[in-house]
Amino acid sequence: MGRTQLSVSEIGLGSWVFGGDAWGDDVNDERSCEVVRTALDKGINFIDTAPVYGHGRAESIIGRAVSQRDRVVIATKCGLERKGRSFRPNLSAAFVRTDLENSLRRLRTDHVDLYQCHWP
Repeated sequence: MGRTQLSVSEIGLGSWVFGGDAWGDDVNDERSCEVVRTALDKGINFIDTAPVYGHGRAESIIGRAVSQRDRVVIATKCGLERKGRSFRPNLSAAFVRTDLENSLRRLRTDHVDLYQCHWP
């Protein structure tokens, strides 16, 4: 990944569907965990997520599914604040800090490998 020491698989796993929002009520958390574990077993080591995917649900699923943190490169995002069913950009230092702390808690880790602005 760029000039870092991180090596990522050519294919990554996106987690938007894990959140359930736009995908209906039948998204199953255990099935989502199984998808993450199967992807890792098949050699995919890059997982993309965001706090706004299901109000943090996608990050929580990844946190539950990843048992060996050193096997996976996790990318998450910041800067979108949810207000009801809509979102608004918020890149204030306070919001980004809180967003990151919440992401780390849900992901059950002490770091993310790639932290991105979700919306400019």
